[in-house]
Order: sequence, then C-alpha cells, then structure tokens
Amino acid sequence: MLQPVRNVVLSLVVGILALLGMVSTANAQGGGIPEGPVHTRPGLINPTCASWGADRVDCFLVGNNGRMYHTWSDVASSGDFRDFAPWQDELGAPPAGFDLRGGMGVTAWGPNRLDIMAITEDGHVAHRYWNGSSWQPANWEDLDRPGQAGVSEIGCTTWGVNRIDCFARGMDRHVYQLAWGGTSWNWVDMGPLPTGTAGDNDSLGVAAAAYQSTLLYQLVVGIDGNVYHSKWNGTTWSAWVNGGKPTSTNLMNVTCQAGVIYVMDCVFLDVSGAVWHRSYYENVGSWLSWHNLGALAPGVNAYYAGGLGFSKVVGDYGAMYVMAYGENGQIYLGFGRGSTSTFDWYGWDNLGRPKDQHQFLPLVRR
Repeated sequence: MLQPVRNVVLSLVVGILALLGMVSTANAQGGGIPEGPVHTRPGLINPTCASWGADRVDCFLVGNNGRMYHTWSDVASSGDFRDFAPWQDELGAPPAGFDLRGGMGVTAWGPNRLDIMAITEDGHVAHRYWNGSSWQPANWEDLDRPGQAGVSEIGCTTWGVNRIDCFARGMDRHVYQLAWGGTSWNWVDMGPLPTGTAGDNDSLGVAAAAYQSTLLYQLVVGIDGNVYHSKWNGTTWSAWVNGGKPTSTNLMNVTCQAGVIYVMDCVFLDVSGAVWHRSYYENVGSWLSWHNLGALAPGVNAYYAGGLGFSKVVGDYGAMYVMAYGENGQIYLGFGRGSTSTFDWYGWDNLGRPKDQHQFLPLVRR
C-alpha cells in the first residue's frame, strides 16, 4: 500500500508546485490592473457557451489535463441546471495545446452547427466545428495568427449563414478581426486598443455581437477597467465609445450576445470577483442599467482570472445562462431573463466539474 500512497502524495505536490509556478510567471509578467485589489491568481481559460436552436444551449471548458469538455441542455428554457448533460471529453486538444491562461469562443450560425475558436500556447487560433453528426476536422485546424503577433483573448459572433466574425487581443496591443466569409479565413488589423498600448494587460476581455451584416459590435475591456465598444454600420467602424464600469472596481472580462428587438446582453467580471449584467439597446443607442448577479454561493465570489461563458436561448426571448468558476474551484451556472425594461436573475447552481478537475485549487492571496 505504501507505493500507491507515495504516488498520490507526489502527484499532489507536483500539481501544487505547478500552480505556484504559474503564479510566479504571472507576477513576472507584471499582471496587476491599476486601482484593482492586489490578487495573485493563476489564469484559467474561460468557459464559452452558445445556442444553435430552440431550447438548446451548449457550453465548453478546458480541463486541467488540457482537454476540452462539453455539456448541453435540450430544454434550456427550464432554467434548471439539472437538465444539463454530464461533462463529455469529446474534443481533445490541438497539437500545440490550449493556452490555459488564454481565451476561447463559440458561435452558432445555423441549426446543429457550432464553431469553436481557442487560443493555443503559441498564440495561434485553433478551430473545430460540429456539423450535426460529428466534430470536424478530425484534428484541430490551425488558423494561424495575425502576422508576427500572437493573440491572447478572443470573442466570436455570427450574423448569417456560414459567416463568423471573431475579435482577438494581440500581443502587440492591437485588436484583430478573424473573419470567415464562407470559403476562407482572413485576419484584419483593427488598430490599437482604445486605451493605447502602454501597460496593457493581455488577459483583459474581448467580445463580439452581431444582428446583421450592417450591425456588428466589437467590445474590449481597457487597461482603465472600463468597457469600450465600436460598431460596424456596413461601411465603416465607429470610434471607440467608453461604456464605463459599474463601480470604482475595474472590470476584467466581458462576453456578449445580440438578441431580438436589438438588445445586446453582456456579462462582465470585475477584479473583486463580482459578476455583472448590462444590456445595450440599439434603438436608443445607449447602455441600460447595471445588474449585480450576486455571489455564486454563500461566501463564494467568481474566480476573476477564469472568465465567463454566456448564452442567450434561441426561441425564448430574454432567457440567458452564465457560467463561471468559483473561488472554491467549482463551476457554477446561473439563469436569468431580461428585456429593455426588466431584468430578473434567478441565482446560481453548482454544475460540478469534469473528472480531471479534482486537483484544481485556486490560490487566493490578498
């Protein structure tokens, strides 16, 4: 019995040392955000979610073993986390491996269609898609990177059949568009971040949302902790507009989806671990009120370095899900309903974790 016990202890020690090594690396890269509380935490690749049909929501995350996991519900309008399937290990990993401190996004341009984009360890974007019967291609497709600039965060959207638009945060502090027009992928340099390039934190969030070919949004969190958006009108991109932040605490992450009646819903994480919701109403050209989505569980805030997954529900106006890591290492799923005049949040439930995540131990230092 001694040998198995020694092996278990050794595995735990190695895992903890690896996490400590990630913390040291994050510190060496100067990762603090101005005016935010002093936290030292290893980053986690964000969850991501999408809805490809009525009452259907799919969510994905990457486990500690570097493989991607998938859960879904076919009765998503229920708002019940118990309707989600057990986590499935069915997508594997790209040859370069996922950047566990990077980002990923998923979008659905038609029924039974999902396209996943994820950042790899070499700063490239890897892609796989679900065609209704299987994941294709057999191995992750490498979509390269823009020029010599690797990317660190990504957000994706679609405005029509066989059309995908992603926006990524470049290591050179530019925003890049990765667009699929039906036959090929193309990278476009969108220029510097709205707050400039000095001192930028490459872990800050990027998001995208679209209603149609002439109404597309890109959103980023700036080094000042505010959210900024720029709008495509079919001909040109607008200047960046500062949307602020809900409190004096800086935002860290953002993810958005467009919905009916021209309401774009976004969810945000700030550096204290609070989760926020806000809608942008296109018909009046302005943001609506901020909503604090509360603690994930009594005394448990979101793990701010882990990002968020977010999806509205096709066929159920206003219904939405948010997925977040808790500071306790658990994965939580929240449900709400919103409109231009009301917002109801029904709370969070513990969704459990892929089996490989039993050794995930968030390190929190204050």
